[in-house]
Formats: sequence, C-alpha cells, structure tokens
Amino acid sequence: MEKKLMVVSEVQCTVLEVKVIEGLGTTIDVVLVNGVLHEGDQVVFCGMQGPIVTTIRALLTPHPMKELRVKVVPQNKQG
Repeated sequence: MEKKLMVVSEVQCTVLEVKVIEGLGTTIDVVLVNGVLHEGDQVVFCGMQGPIVTTIRALLTPHPMKELRVKVVPQNKQG
C-alpha cells in the first residue's frame, strides 16, 4: 500500500460552504485532502467571475467529537 501513496507539496481541498459569520466575516468551510495550511498563507479559489485570491487570517476548527448536525427536539404530544 505504501508504494501506491504519493505525497504532493500542493494543497488539495474541497470547498463545502461559503458563509458570512457575524464578527468573523466571510468564512469558507473546506475539507483538506492533502497539504498543510497556515495563517498568513495566500490561497486561490475558482470563483464564478474568475479567480479569488485571499490570505488566510485564521484557521477555525470544530471542537473534537462535537455533533455538527442540527438537533431537533421532539415536541410533547398533548391529547
């Protein structure tokens, strides 16, 4: 298996969502496939009107083992 793996110096990631969070501004949720990202790195994304060039200001990660899905609390049935 080790002979089939290849490490590439380029970063590979998949953009999941782009959203605006109050107090943080525009944030991009990505899944990092290969490589390492650091604060201050310059990244380029494909946009609808051409390339988007930006600098990473902060790396935000979810808390370990935290459920990311929205939980729905069932309402009490009154009858």
